[in-house]
Amino acid sequence: MTKAATEKDRLVETLVEAGVSRAVARKAEILSWSKDDPRANERVHAATNTLLLDLLRADDVGKCIHVTGGARALTDPFHRQICEEMQTDDKAPFQVLYHVPDSVARDGWGVVKWNLNNWERKGFLDWKQKLRTLRMIGKKAVDLKAFDERSKIQFSVFGHRYAQVQGQHGDQDPAKYVWLIRSESVNGLLSASAETDLTKSADVDESVFSEVVSTIFSNSARAILKKISSASTISREDILSDKVFEMIDPNPGVTLEALRVISFVSSNERGNLMLTDDGAEFYRAT
Repeated sequence: MTKAATEKDRLVETLVEAGVSRAVARKAEILSWSKDDPRANERVHAATNTLLLDLLRADDVGKCIHVTGGARALTDPFHRQICEEMQTDDKAPFQVLYHVPDSVARDGWGVVKWNLNNWERKGFLDWKQKLRTLRMIGKKAVDLKAFDERSKIQFSVFGHRYAQVQGQHGDQDPAKYVWLIRSESVNGLLSASAETDLTKSADVDESVFSEVVSTIFSNSARAILKKISSASTISREDILSDKVFEMIDPNPGVTLEALRVISFVSSNERGNLMLTDDGAEFYRAT
């Protein structure tokens, strides 16, 4: 059996596990694929995003759905660009089915913190990319839906006849087998499966992502960063009791929480506040 045939067989078995018939799966055309190697995965993701952008500009992007565990595609600058262009062109946004624990409220800052902690395990390029991801979500350039797909085959469908399919993997695995394929039949079957799960999903309030970003860029946030930066040691109580904040912020505790959520402020072993490296750089930049 040739190497190419082996990879096609692996794709077929993956699609069968996702609910596609073997006969339909065998007819799928592989446009790009990679083994479970991070750099090779990036190459397939780039090919997928390039195809998406071409389809968008040809007005042929179709209905777009991500069925994913951690929604880490949203941290990819290229993919964010596409999502924002879809919104600019008044196209329906990517619907994103992904895991949010039942213990995390979908309509509060806890869901923002959960996402950031989850995404940072594989890393943002820098804090600017982190903020851009939150801003993109807050603008509702994607439609977030909570539904646990981690034990299922994960995929994305778009362009009426295209899909990116991922081999079975753990949610924290650094890489997985990935295929970019063309098949109207596979797209239709996977889309129908995703639509079924969308009816079972819980809505995630994207506006809370925007709230965190706007709070971080407030005058009060800058004042808090300045005070922490200039103090040798300072507690949360020192910040909250400062009369200066009464004039610019009715609830500085909320502002401080936003800075913690974005990991610009942390606590040392004594419980005193300190700027993280990202927080210090953000403060200098703004």
